[in-house]
Amino acid sequence: ASNYVSVPAIDANVYTFEMWFKPGTKAALNGVIGSLRFLIQIDGQTVSVWYNVYVGQLSWYSLPITSGNWQHLAVIIDYAAWDVTVYLNGVSYGTLVAPVHVKPPFGWMTIGTYNDRFYDGALDEVRIYEKKLTSGEVLAHYNSGDGQYGRPELGLAAGWHFDEGAGDVVHDFSGNGNHGTRLGAS
Repeated sequence: ASNYVSVPAIDANVYTFEMWFKPGTKAALNGVIGSLRFLIQIDGQTVSVWYNVYVGQLSWYSLPITSGNWQHLAVIIDYAAWDVTVYLNGVSYGTLVAPVHVKPPFGWMTIGTYNDRFYDGALDEVRIYEKKLTSGEVLAHYNSGDGQYGRPELGLAAGWHFDEGAGDVVHDFSGNGNHGTRLGAS
């Protein structure tokens, strides 16, 4: 399907992207969240995180996932420490430090596609924090299923339930008014 959401720019020095996802079986990597700064891609077997720092970049490939099952992903990008940390189902896959310390502009962001490579699967409770979640917080969110019914909380810049059912607006539950626009959906 060619459904996706365009969301407003959220410019910060620390980001945590958190979501629940249920990948389909499509073999090619396709965009889940995309921006000029970073890209999260998923196919039926792997999740890939690409982190752009202009001159140098960090890439994270081949984190194993299972198609058809709900899974939890948290990606923390810290432009103060110049690193990225990835958690899959509450488990940290380590931290990589950027080779060059240049913060690129945020620009635009899409959920469900990147460069017309549409995500095959389901997404729920996508959140963007303007803070670094701790490993304990990530694990607690995963273990409790926290995020299924997101609510405003400290450091949450935007959060979307994706349960509107109709219309072109995807409402931000954070209280910050970062509503998205649904495109390509009927």
